Amino acid sequence: MDIRDQPDCESAQVNKDTYACNGESNCQNQPSGRGYQCQCPSYMQGNPYVRDGCIQGPYFVASSSLLWFFYNLFDMYIFLEFNADE
Repeated sequence: MDIRDQPDCESAQVNKDTYACNGESNCQNQPSGRGYQCQCPSYMQGNPYVRDGCIQGPYFVASSSLLWFFYNLFDMYIFLEFNADE
Protein backbone atom coordinates (compact mmCIF):
# COMPACT_ATOMS: atom_id res chain seq x y z
CA MET A 1 0.00 0.00 0.00
CA ASP A 2 1.47 3.33 -1.01
CA ILE A 3 0.91 6.32 1.27
CA ARG A 4 1.00 9.51 -0.78
CA ASP A 5 0.02 12.24 1.71
CA GLN A 6 3.73 13.00 2.26
CA PRO A 7 6.61 13.15 -0.22
CA ASP A 8 8.84 10.68 1.67
CA CYS A 9 9.50 8.85 4.94
CA GLU A 10 11.41 11.70 6.52
CA SER A 11 8.51 14.12 6.01
CA ALA A 12 5.94 11.56 7.15
CA GLN A 13 7.75 10.73 10.39
CA VAL A 14 7.59 14.36 11.53
CA ASN A 15 3.85 14.12 12.25
CA LYS A 16 3.29 11.03 14.41
CA ASP A 17 -0.51 11.49 14.26
CA THR A 18 -0.65 10.80 10.52
CA TYR A 19 2.40 8.55 10.14
CA ALA A 20 1.07 5.21 8.90
CA CYS A 21 3.82 2.76 9.93
CA ASN A 22 3.62 0.94 13.26
CA GLY A 23 6.47 0.87 15.79
CA GLU A 24 8.19 -2.23 14.47
CA SER A 25 7.84 -1.66 10.72
CA ASN A 26 10.29 0.04 8.37
CA CYS A 27 9.45 2.99 6.16
CA GLN A 28 10.60 2.93 2.54
CA ASN A 29 10.39 5.78 0.06
CA GLN A 30 8.58 5.14 -3.18
CA PRO A 31 10.99 4.94 -6.11
CA SER A 32 8.45 6.77 -8.30
CA GLY A 33 9.04 9.94 -6.34
CA ARG A 34 6.14 10.78 -4.01
CA GLY A 35 5.01 8.70 -1.06
CA TYR A 36 6.18 5.86 1.12
CA GLN A 37 5.22 2.39 2.23
CA CYS A 38 5.65 0.39 5.41
CA GLN A 39 7.14 -3.10 5.63
CA CYS A 40 7.63 -5.49 8.50
CA PRO A 41 11.30 -6.39 9.08
CA SER A 42 12.55 -9.44 7.17
CA TYR A 43 12.37 -11.67 10.27
CA MET A 44 8.72 -10.71 10.89
CA GLN A 45 5.45 -10.93 9.00
CA GLY A 46 2.03 -9.38 9.28
CA ASN A 47 0.48 -5.97 8.82
CA PRO A 48 2.96 -3.07 9.13
CA TYR A 49 0.16 -0.49 9.37
CA VAL A 50 -1.58 -1.62 12.58
CA ARG A 51 -0.28 -1.56 16.14
CA ASP A 52 1.58 -4.81 16.98
CA GLY A 53 0.85 -5.97 13.43
CA CYS A 54 4.34 -7.37 12.75
CA ILE A 55 4.86 -10.76 14.41
CA GLN A 56 7.80 -13.17 14.50
CA GLY A 57 7.42 -14.90 11.15
CA PRO A 58 9.93 -17.76 10.91
CA TYR A 59 8.70 -19.40 14.10
CA PHE A 60 5.18 -19.64 12.74
CA VAL A 61 6.40 -20.94 9.39
CA ALA A 62 8.60 -23.53 11.08
CA SER A 63 5.90 -24.64 13.48
CA SER A 64 3.29 -25.00 10.75
CA SER A 65 5.76 -27.03 8.65
CA LEU A 66 6.52 -29.23 11.63
CA LEU A 67 2.83 -29.76 12.32
CA TRP A 68 2.27 -30.69 8.67
CA PHE A 69 5.13 -33.20 8.89
CA PHE A 70 3.68 -34.89 11.99
CA TYR A 71 0.19 -34.90 10.51
CA ASN A 72 1.46 -36.74 7.42
CA LEU A 73 3.55 -39.09 9.53
CA PHE A 74 0.52 -39.97 11.67
CA ASP A 75 -1.64 -40.40 8.57
CA MET A 76 0.92 -42.83 7.09
CA TYR A 77 1.09 -44.76 10.40
CA ILE A 78 -2.71 -45.18 10.46
CA PHE A 79 -2.71 -46.35 6.84
CA LEU A 80 0.03 -48.93 7.48
CA GLU A 81 -1.58 -50.13 10.73
CA PHE A 82 -4.93 -50.87 9.11
CA ASN A 83 -3.47 -52.38 5.93
CA ALA A 84 -0.82 -54.58 7.55
CA ASP A 85 -2.84 -57.80 7.25
CA GLU A 86 -3.45 -57.53 3.51
